[in-house]
Amino acid sequence: MIRRALLLAAIAFGAAGPARADDDACAAIIRAVRSVDSAPTVHSKMIATDPARRRPFESDQIIIGDIAWTTPPEGGTWMKVRISATDRASLSAGLVRYPPTDCAALPPEPLGGLPMQVYTYRQIVPGPGTVESRLWVGEQDKLPHAYEGRAGDVKTRVTMSYTGVVAPIGD
Repeated sequence: MIRRALLLAAIAFGAAGPARADDDACAAIIRAVRSVDSAPTVHSKMIATDPARRRPFESDQIIIGDIAWTTPPEGGTWMKVRISATDRASLSAGLVRYPPTDCAALPPEPLGGLPMQVYTYRQIVPGPGTVESRLWVGEQDKLPHAYEGRAGDVKTRVTMSYTGVVAPIGD
């Protein structure tokens, strides 16, 4: 379950493969996901549920410049690591091999008081197979703010924020 949840989370930020030139929705998804690489700050929170587990899998990640903080999935204290420019660029490149397909733009809807463009898409990945996904992209900043994915019985939700992000712990 933990491995599948991590894979689904990686899919959320790794949908960066090539889209067909005529597929505007897939191209917009790819642009949004890749834009996370250059965001100066990011706070993401993932929650994955599986009926086979009693408790949901939860994880937080904060990135400020070249420093990342993360919480272990089992809970516990924040861990701090330095990340390189290559690490930073790889945030959205994890699944270049699994490009989004069957992309569609849905009607815009608000999320947290901000106008969002909503997209749906599928990815075929080893292990889980077909992942059905939904991505909320800010109409103004063009950054992903929420992701929901489902592969079989496993459901994953990731929320992202880019403003007001502060280090959870010091040096």
